[in-house]
Amino acid sequence: MNVKRFVLYGIVGCIAVWVLASYRANKAVAPPLDPFGRAEWYYFASEYEDAAAAYQEALRIGLDEPKAKDARFKWARSLHEGGKYHQALSAYDDFIRRYPTSDEANRAQGHIEWIRQNKGISND
Repeated sequence: MNVKRFVLYGIVGCIAVWVLASYRANKAVAPPLDPFGRAEWYYFASEYEDAAAAYQEALRIGLDEPKAKDARFKWARSLHEGGKYHQALSAYDDFIRRYPTSDEANRAQGHIEWIRQNKGISND
């Protein structure tokens, strides 16, 4: 009986150590210093408020055109995912005005319709 309990406690202890080590390893990685890289880091970590702020900063500082296009779309998505629906609608509209023939413009329009239908928010 004591051997079973000892083994059980050993297994539970190993799991606890592994979970703590994994948590610390994930927290040890810092986001990049440049605003666009930091925005991407936050975006893919689903930290949308921080991502939106970093994308906005990157756009303010200036990006080459492919990155600017990507940053504008992901800025709108970050606002959307972060629950800032009014701001997301404006950002999606801005994206569509700037890149009307892009594939992302169609996706942005779909996101606008989703917000309107599911959140009852209009950008009028």
